[in-house]
Amino acid sequence: MNVGVERIVHLNVTTHDGAPFTNDGHSIGRWEEGVLVVDTRNFIDHPVGNRYGVPSGAQKHLVERFELAADRTTLTYRYRLEDPEYLAAPFEGSAVWAYRPDLPYKAEDCDLENTRRYLEER
Repeated sequence: MNVGVERIVHLNVTTHDGAPFTNDGHSIGRWEEGVLVVDTRNFIDHPVGNRYGVPSGAQKHLVERFELAADRTTLTYRYRLEDPEYLAAPFEGSAVWAYRPDLPYKAEDCDLENTRRYLEER
């Protein structure tokens, strides 16, 4: 996901057919028992698209699940990433994000040298 790029999750679409291939792919969302499931395909080939210097290919497939806790103070994020061209097996992970309005927001300065590694090669 590119910072500063608006992500669109299509809730009224059931297929990726005809969608363009982009750096961020094409996302389709649906609700499953209160959990938002986002299915993303149609990624372009990218030299570091799977993070940490691992390239990604056009067969990359990401499924994310966003589940809000009953008390609405935490969001559990789970994902499964497949990219048979560059990954030997699917990769799964999760995180729990807490709602903390008591903490001040602190923006971090952009490191231009580091950022250059993530630019698309043309």
